[in-house]
Amino acid sequence: MKNKNKIKISIAITSLLALTLVFNQCVIDQKVNPSRRGETSSDSQGQAHHHDHYDTYDEYDDYSWDDPYEDEMMAAPMVPPVNVEEVREVTPDYGIKNFEQIYYTMSVLTGVSPNNSRVKAVFDDVSSALPSNNDIKTFSTGNQVSILKLATEFCHQMIDDSDLRRDVYPDVNFRRTPNEELNREKRAYLIERTIDHFLGQGVLGAGERNFIYAELNTLVSNLLDGSNLDSRNTTQMVGKGLCVTALGSIHNSIF
Repeated sequence: MKNKNKIKISIAITSLLALTLVFNQCVIDQKVNPSRRGETSSDSQGQAHHHDHYDTYDEYDDYSWDDPYEDEMMAAPMVPPVNVEEVREVTPDYGIKNFEQIYYTMSVLTGVSPNNSRVKAVFDDVSSALPSNNDIKTFSTGNQVSILKLATEFCHQMIDDSDLRRDVYPDVNFRRTPNEELNREKRAYLIERTIDHFLGQGVLGAGERNFIYAELNTLVSNLLDGSNLDSRNTTQMVGKGLCVTALGSIHNSIF
């Protein structure tokens, strides 16, 4: 049953991975890329579209030429939005945590010991694919996938430990079934608590928080769909899914 729940968590989170990566990349782009240059002034050379060959004929003197492609032909040439060398030389005000910093951040947030044999085994397996330095410009999709793998094991260990999960979700009884425990009010609390604990209180703007809340709510619906709502294992599965998504987000990897 545990393996089945792990598979379902992985499938549900993977379904949101593409959206998460796009959202994370937008966050990184906002931190890294310098301001775009001002719009390029139009160059008069090569822009005018003449019809001098008609000027030699009197019958066309009063003719109004209407070229359907004229606007397109007169458009200013496209230029790159930023200078490549400037991007290479700029020093970002923000950085990405390296493999060791990510590992200990997850340990602190979940309460799982960094010496836990299971999380250490996953860390050893993915460490080479985690960020090797703090240069945010080197962050890649492969880094994010490895971060999610590591977050998954930390969250499994946290939710499986009654004391650790109580520290994060004090008002949720994971020994009760979803039909008993996850009513509308408690479900909202579970999501809100996930955001506050893993992403921080007062850190997110209203729009960003609403976006994240909606995505986590969708995740809960996906995890509950087709699951046994009379099993406490399903309640724990929901907790793990929320934990993995928040713990593995860019908010815990950036500084």
